[in-house]
Amino acid sequence: MKTLMTMLLALSLGISGSLYAADKDTKSTNTATAKPAAAETKAPLIDINSAKADELMKLDGIGEARAAAIIKGRPYKGKDEEDHPAGGV
Repeated sequence: MKTLMTMLLALSLGISGSLYAADKDTKSTNTATAKPAAAETKAPLIDINSAKADELMKLDGIGEARAAAIIKGRPYKGKDEEDHPAGGV
C-alpha cells in the first residue's frame, strides 16, 4: 500500500510539473508577441488642478457631477489624494 501511494504521489507531481512548464512556456510566448493594450489607447495626461470640466469629462467614468467634485476639491497635492474630507466617503 505504501508503494502504491508513493507511485501515485510521484505520478501526480510529474504530471503537474509538466503542466506547469507547458503553461509557463505559453505565457512567455504570448507576452513576448502581445502589445500592451494601454500603450495602444494612451490618452494625453491632464492636470486635475487646472483642467476645465469639459476636459475632465473626456476621461472614462467622469461625468458632470464627478468633474464638479474634482474642481471643488482643488488644489490636490498628488494623484492619490482623495477629494472628500477625512472620515467621510
